[in-house]
Amino acid sequence: DKSGQGIIQSLFYITYTVSSGMSGIFLSFIGPATLFGTSQLLSGLLSLLIPFIADQNPLATIALRSVQGILLVICYFLSLIKS
Repeated sequence: DKSGQGIIQSLFYITYTVSSGMSGIFLSFIGPATLFGTSQLLSGLLSLLIPFIADQNPLATIALRSVQGILLVICYFLSLIKS
């Protein structure tokens, strides 16, 4: 339904915002190039799974979108450092 889709879409941005502080911690342990490439690769692979998981279980879709939000906030902050 529409409300479920809205929740799934908004959780991506909620976790994106909440996890922004963690990106600095990861950056101090892992180099920026490795961290950027790994987070982009994992986020892309998870995007490929969305159609299959969405048909199976809405809670798994919520978890998947939340993980994507965490991965992409890392990419965002790394792009700020590089520029």
